[in-house]
Amino acid sequence: VELVLGDDDRASIWRRIGEGRRDMLDDRQGAISAYESAASLDPGSAFTVDCLIELYEAKSDPGRLVELYQRRVELAGEDDGDLKYDLLVKAADVYEKKLGRDTDAIEVLNQALTVRPAAAPVLTALNRLYRAEETWPELLDNLRLEAEHAADVETRANLRKEIASILSSKLASHEDALEAYGLVLSERPADDGAIAAVRRLGEEHDDLRPMAAGILVPVLTTSGRDEQLVDVLE
Repeated sequence: VELVLGDDDRASIWRRIGEGRRDMLDDRQGAISAYESAASLDPGSAFTVDCLIELYEAKSDPGRLVELYQRRVELAGEDDGDLKYDLLVKAADVYEKKLGRDTDAIEVLNQALTVRPAAAPVLTALNRLYRAEETWPELLDNLRLEAEHAADVETRANLRKEIASILSSKLASHEDALEAYGLVLSERPADDGAIAAVRRLGEEHDDLRPMAAGILVPVLTTSGRDEQLVDVLE
């Protein structure tokens, strides 16, 4: 191979060698070596990277595998959105579960969101990682995005209750928490959990009592909860 002039020609020969070792000799390590040689000579070959990805997915070398996933994303065309998304999700999974590199997993998942905004599996994975890393502002951004795209009132209300809980318990942003609970009650006025949370915030923070009352009075009046309404007014 070294006697053949031209990187493209040499890369082509290495690919044929890799194919033969893989398919005819069942020599996967030898095939990897050959395809790696081809990739070094022709780094722009998506086909070579695809062959390497297939081989490394069956091999215990997660560090090299994520490099190949990311390289293949770089080589993907503008019309290869689905491919980019799948590769980025796979890379995130390897970063998190095989390499223990949550920060890198978060980075590639956010790249996946640029390809497929509001993708539910990506948002779910990011939420889990943000909680583990205790990066509350980023988690809140994700939950708000999920709530914005929620398909039904129940899902949206539950997400907003989670947002309110994080605002209050993790960031001590009690006024913003009340606003979030107010959004819950505007769509689900019989939500006992949200009503109790608003009342508790009003009782614990004197400066927020008028705001809490402004949220609760219309809800309790409309639902006929006279006893609770009297307690709030007092």
